[in-house]
Amino acid sequence: MSGHVPPPITVLRVARERLRVEGRLEVSALRRLADLLFDRSGEIAYAADGFTTAQGYPALRLQLHGELPLVCQRCLERLALTVDIHRNLVLARDGQALGPDEEDQDTDVIAPEEAGDLTDLLEQELLLSLPMIPRHAEGQCPVPSPVEQAAMREMASPAPARPDGH
Repeated sequence: MSGHVPPPITVLRVARERLRVEGRLEVSALRRLADLLFDRSGEIAYAADGFTTAQGYPALRLQLHGELPLVCQRCLERLALTVDIHRNLVLARDGQALGPDEEDQDTDVIAPEEAGDLTDLLEQELLLSLPMIPRHAEGQCPVPSPVEQAAMREMASPAPARPDGH
């Protein structure tokens, strides 16, 4: 399967049937991210591969790549955040579903009933990957922040005259 995620496809179906679903998510369609975006341009490429773990649990290998146009919280200008997510999700009810070779920071266990729709899961993974406070690297903002602008205005203005005339 390729193209945009068909609406009724569930994470559980992709995992159990070992399907491969790939395509592109338009940034403009990501409703939960809307308030964090500078604009609604661009798209995120994704691939979801269903598989079964060594312990027999259905699982999903997710990959998301692209760029999100966020708002820099320092200068309030566009910040292009590169997205490069590689995550495995094991669909199981208990935390013991991971074998020793599967336990890493890129593998999570979720209950099958919480998995839901693939599109929602992809958007959730994007949300979880965002920095708490999106901002350009120090000194990389294209325009000074409002605080920096005020400080520059204050430095540029002449010193007030002293009452004694000096």
